[in-house]
Amino acid sequence: MKTTFDVSDTSEYTSIENEFNGQKSLEEMFACVWDLEEKHRSFPSNLVPSIKSEEKANKLRILGDRFYSDGKIEMSLSLYNMSLMVAPHPQLKKALHIGENGENDPYILPSINPAKYGGTLDGECRALADGFASRAILLYDLKLQEKSLQDINLALTYRCSEALRNKIVALRENCQVSESRLKDSAEKAREINEECHNHKLETTESSLKESKDDHDKSALKRLLTYNIKNSPSLPEPSITAPSLSSCVKVALTPSSGRGLIAERDIYPGEVLLVDRAYSVGLEVEELSTYCTSCLCLCLTPLPCPGCSEVIFCSEHCRQKGLSSEHWIECKILSTLIDMKVPCTYYPHKMLKSSTYLHMTDILKKLQEEEELLDQSQTLRGFSKEGLYNSFSYQAVRHLCTNKEKFSPEFLLRQCKHAYIFTKLLQMSGRFFTSYDGEPMQHLAREDFIVTGAVLLSHILMIHSNQFTISDQNQASKQIGSGLFPTASLVNHSCYQSTTRYSSGRDLILVARMPIQAGEEVTGTYTTDFSRRSFPMRKAILAKYHIDCKCIACERQWPTYEHLPKFRCIECKQTGTDKVEVCLHCRVKHLQCSSEEISLPSKEDTWRDTLLKIEQELRKALEVEDKLKKGEKISQGDCKALCQCIETAHRYIGAPCQFICSLENTLLSVLYIL
Repeated sequence: MKTTFDVSDTSEYTSIENEFNGQKSLEEMFACVWDLEEKHRSFPSNLVPSIKSEEKANKLRILGDRFYSDGKIEMSLSLYNMSLMVAPHPQLKKALHIGENGENDPYILPSINPAKYGGTLDGECRALADGFASRAILLYDLKLQEKSLQDINLALTYRCSEALRNKIVALRENCQVSESRLKDSAEKAREINEECHNHKLETTESSLKESKDDHDKSALKRLLTYNIKNSPSLPEPSITAPSLSSCVKVALTPSSGRGLIAERDIYPGEVLLVDRAYSVGLEVEELSTYCTSCLCLCLTPLPCPGCSEVIFCSEHCRQKGLSSEHWIECKILSTLIDMKVPCTYYPHKMLKSSTYLHMTDILKKLQEEEELLDQSQTLRGFSKEGLYNSFSYQAVRHLCTNKEKFSPEFLLRQCKHAYIFTKLLQMSGRFFTSYDGEPMQHLAREDFIVTGAVLLSHILMIHSNQFTISDQNQASKQIGSGLFPTASLVNHSCYQSTTRYSSGRDLILVARMPIQAGEEVTGTYTTDFSRRSFPMRKAILAKYHIDCKCIACERQWPTYEHLPKFRCIECKQTGTDKVEVCLHCRVKHLQCSSEEISLPSKEDTWRDTLLKIEQELRKALEVEDKLKKGEKISQGDCKALCQCIETAHRYIGAPCQFICSLENTLLSVLYIL
């Protein structure tokens, strides 16, 4: 099915400005779209079915066998994975709904109890079983006994063909023997892993040489060396906002409304926030490569029982996904892709696996509580106990939508997107249901208007608050985006005081410069001043209705290539690398090169400072050199770099190339550690 539903067409409306503007409520704007009979007539009458075909699965598996025989491991593995994704799977059982992530919080949207759908589902499914068996043989030859054993057990559970069964039963015995031997040397392996990186799965280059068969080394190396990193922990989490460090607080700022303020002096490298995404959306092209639950790269995935679009890295993630965000999405994802709706639009996933009745119950409770509390702007999203919980819909509900700032044309397009999601939720049979999962009878217009308005608010929240998510080991590769309620409290600055990076579903915020007590903690919604000129930044920020008043914008600081390499540490005026004497205060400087910083050469009062900065600079340069060579970076390297940044800000100050380079290096180091 290919749809011609056009979200950009405005011909049905005589006066867009009157019907779609910030003064109108979300319900009023959505009703203008929902009440058009022509929209309902032109909308597809059926969902696009997700391909689950035994014939196609067998063809892909047989083709994978051929590539495997030719020694093309990466291609054969890809085909086995595709075979598993399209293979028919035992049907899910009916599920009841329960709360998770804090059952005591009444605003945690409910999720399905994984135990109710049975975990690994039993029953004969030959194409699925044979796919697991073929992949198990490949993994065993790659000496991945643990992964091979998992696939062997699944192949036997789903009852693979007799020929494959005989092969994998013998492999299972060998895997169990190998697993026993590995346990004997577990302590040694753990020490090696800790020295290399803090991750869950890693091996050394020497293990590659142990492979008897000369298969595709690139695929083997990717399988064995991909790092699944743990996010850093907050040393002292905030009592009122667990995703924040206790050294920052939520407060009203003079120019930007609600934001984060430093409670004490903060130093470079301090972790200020570790926020778990409330909802995420993967790019369409990454759905078959990254786990839809934890977002890690997955080369030996488990398929979704209900659709052929997404994958999971483990049974734990599969249960988690099917009991929450993927529950509704599973039925409509094929249609969304067919309609070319970006998967990074995920207003439906923000509903988790709740039904219409659960959603309206929560909205009613929230409205009643807000009327009683009469919360100030600072406390919006906080519970009556004073807690800001990123898992709670109460926090999400109060994220800004910027409804009043968008153009009528933009609001109309988003209303049409909300219309699409509302229709698909109706067709899915999983949202408009009773508490026990039975289809609701006699749905009224008001039910659809309420749902559409909620989805429209989600879409506007996503547009104004989402952050990009990158591959855990490749910072430049964007794989999707997510909504992080606590991180959304950070206001923008083109000369931001923090740097951020993602690790799976977590967003981490780290101080990249000294921040004094009482100062606002800022981040950037685009890129900092050193990478884009002032006119370019202003044009990009205008799309988000942001008028940045930071020092970099007010003084129109130049981009990196036009910055001086240093600033005089006596008078703080800028110079160039060819100036040996400060033109302002006449203090003599050493000539600055790419490996030196300009400092007073004969002033006794600066002797100790000069030695300190020179020592710290050399350590920082060593870290930069390690990064260029791809050598191991330690926590000690990160600490030395942070100390150099602090000293540079204290005695030199921005803007200059030296400090920009140090701060950019810090982000690279944080992403590696």
